[in-house]
Amino acid sequence: MVKQKDNKLLMYGGLIAIVLLVGTILGFVNIPILGDITGDGTSPVDTTVPPAAYDNCNTATSTTVTLAVKDLIGTSNTTLTDDYNVIPVVNGAEKPEQAAGTSLVLAPYDVVELYFVNGNATQDVYAFRATYTAPCKTSDTVVFKDGMQDTALSTTMYDVSAGSDTANVSGTAATVGAGGTAKAKMYIAATTNDGIWGSTQDGAEIAIAIDYNSLVYKQPAITSVSDGTFELQTGVPNGHTAVSGTNATAFYIIETEALRDLGDITMKFQAESLTGTTNPSTSDGNMSVTIYDKDMYQRVDGSWDNGYRNADTAADLGETNVADIFYVE
Repeated sequence: MVKQKDNKLLMYGGLIAIVLLVGTILGFVNIPILGDITGDGTSPVDTTVPPAAYDNCNTATSTTVTLAVKDLIGTSNTTLTDDYNVIPVVNGAEKPEQAAGTSLVLAPYDVVELYFVNGNATQDVYAFRATYTAPCKTSDTVVFKDGMQDTALSTTMYDVSAGSDTANVSGTAATVGAGGTAKAKMYIAATTNDGIWGSTQDGAEIAIAIDYNSLVYKQPAITSVSDGTFELQTGVPNGHTAVSGTNATAFYIIETEALRDLGDITMKFQAESLTGTTNPSTSDGNMSVTIYDKDMYQRVDGSWDNGYRNADTAADLGETNVADIFYVE
């Protein structure tokens, strides 16, 4: 009986083999060729290229990185490395602040955010951020051409109410008159070669604070800027207070790249008398104009921001602000 059963199995197997062979010849059945099978037989073969972090990095177990900072402005390509400190954030973990010229020791493929900040108590340069990925080699030198050395500013104030420029100083104050309008022009110039007023991080901007007496004037308005655009803000930076003799501030942001490398802008503004009978005079009609520069800084929660004053501590940022007065008699 067993022998007869085995014969039947062989017969059925043979019939199946013949059917498969005929089906293959006719194209109805597809049998894989053994020579094309790869892998360990338990999982599909992964043909994707592995990410860089998993390739054969045999040349280094650590990478010593030397950082250098060049000047963003001008053609001199001035080295500013000694003016900066750097705060590295390696793979999301912040490391201690160090001099920018001090080497960083990283692992290959470490992703680093670099926050370059002013390196001493005297404001010399503006902060900026950069990113870097460590290569698979024992050393590397990286030059960042984003350094910004600051500039001094000079200002000149003019009374333009008569249709021509008249220098406005305490000895030649403007006469507004009852119900009149104070009309002023302010010339602002950068005075340092290759310098800039305010960080270019996230866009070059300056700010103008016009302090005035709200019992005498309506809110002063900037009417034109020779190079740039301007917008009135709804508030003032934390820590700004109107100067003595005034009680309110009109705060404007001017987007401009002109105040660099000995460049300049001309700004016109005016203030209408509060009423038709109000007569601004020496005691209440002067307006103080303060020019703010912007800088990047780290907030108390560890995040980074750009501003004119520190939003947490109210400290002024960047260079000492430049102020001028429009005098009224």
